[in-house]
Amino acid sequence: MCYMFHLKVTDVKGNSDIDTAVVEVWPDPKKNGLVELILQIEVGQLTEQQKDTLVQQLAELLDVLHTDINIQKIHAYSDISTAVVFYVQNGHPYKVIKASDVAQVLRLRLLKEKPDFLRFKVLRVDTAACLLKCSGHGSCDPITKHCICYQMWMENLIQRYLNNGESNCGELGRTQ
Repeated sequence: MCYMFHLKVTDVKGNSDIDTAVVEVWPDPKKNGLVELILQIEVGQLTEQQKDTLVQQLAELLDVLHTDINIQKIHAYSDISTAVVFYVQNGHPYKVIKASDVAQVLRLRLLKEKPDFLRFKVLRVDTAACLLKCSGHGSCDPITKHCICYQMWMENLIQRYLNNGESNCGELGRTQ
């Protein structure tokens, strides 16, 4: 999206000049790569050393992707939990890996590890932004990351639970 700004300056003698500036705004290229990890620890109790250890442990879990972990922000999710928002990149030049792929790999790897591998209980791993298209028949709830289907449509549970595990408002779920 482009924005055009015009600036006109006039001095006390009435002389003036006009200049124009164009500002082009691009969407954040990392948006589709942001992953949200919810940990059961108060944000104020998370030390810098624990944050560094967390990044190292995430890198170990995601080593199958040969990646670099980049923390975007850490904030309180609730009174007893903290959200760690990060993206993963690999290659040269660096390419941001899709958040849905990272979240899926992370969930699978965490299932195989000891419950205390990350030192804190993991409450949820998901994409930070709601990226679901909901089969074009609904909208994605930004909190639950599930589709809210439009009237006359419902979730295709076969696709959800037997295929890719993604919430949807599929054709097979259409009601009469």
